[in-house]
Amino acid sequence: MSDLTSAAREEGARLLQAGDLEGAVLQLQQAVRENPADARAFGLLGIASARHGDHATSVAALQEAARLLPEDAGSSYNLAVALFQAGRLPEARVAAQRTLALNPEHTNAPVLLERIDAQQPSEFILAAPETPPAGFPTLDGATEANPGWAPLSGAEAPAPEGMAAPSTGLSYEDLPPPEAEGTPPGLGLRLLRGWLWGILYGQWWTVWFVGWGIVWGSIPLDPRGLLFVVVLAVVFGLAGSVAGIVMGAVNADDTRGALIGIVASMLLFALELAISRSPTMLVNIFFWFFTGRFVGSGLVGKVQQPVRS
Repeated sequence: MSDLTSAAREEGARLLQAGDLEGAVLQLQQAVRENPADARAFGLLGIASARHGDHATSVAALQEAARLLPEDAGSSYNLAVALFQAGRLPEARVAAQRTLALNPEHTNAPVLLERIDAQQPSEFILAAPETPPAGFPTLDGATEANPGWAPLSGAEAPAPEGMAAPSTGLSYEDLPPPEAEGTPPGLGLRLLRGWLWGILYGQWWTVWFVGWGIVWGSIPLDPRGLLFVVVLAVVFGLAGSVAGIVMGAVNADDTRGALIGIVASMLLFALELAISRSPTMLVNIFFWFFTGRFVGSGLVGKVQQPVRS
């Protein structure tokens, strides 16, 4: 393991503990790029991504951690929680069952299995793996840069030899309580939300486009200009609704929602180029990219908003 990788992983752990999720994700992504065999870094990346709301990255990272530590019940349990949060219930059930096969005394896995069967989100813990990967540095005690070793919440397993288990532990809530979160929306509700909220969120494009048009004098302040604004509102509302329906159909997470918004925005940019036939319009690609990401991120949050009982 290189010093760079170790430093990136420990800095990621420190930022994660401090609540800087974006910084933690960046550091841990660097760590796994430098050392693809670092199971600890993959596990921490999965935790950070889950807390950041990026369920796809969280699942992928924890799958890799579980692959690198096939006999570690903690890695299997963390993967089960991430899959459950991502709505992949059959796979979550398999991972939770494997956790119990590896550690029949695991206290959280049976509760998770019950929630999976009931399809009701609850509060679970993503914790550090029960056994460290080979070469993981030993500590005399927890430090700010490396918070030490934490067994699974509720488990009696001791810390690995040479590793100090801090009093607070390195554990993070993955799923909010049901009264705060609710249940994931079904396909029909996601499609309906995508259609209706998409029309509304598409008007952000209208606002920005018209605002810049007035500033630069390309939209006249007369009846023709008003008609043009109405046409824009219809076109952008349609584009937003299509993007929202796609998000609902594919059950998009935050990352894919932003990507869908960017794709929709780039298509609108291509339409603008085709109509204007002016190479100078190429500079607008930055405008379309950032507005698309904004619209996509906001819209997917409305599409995926949990249903409270």
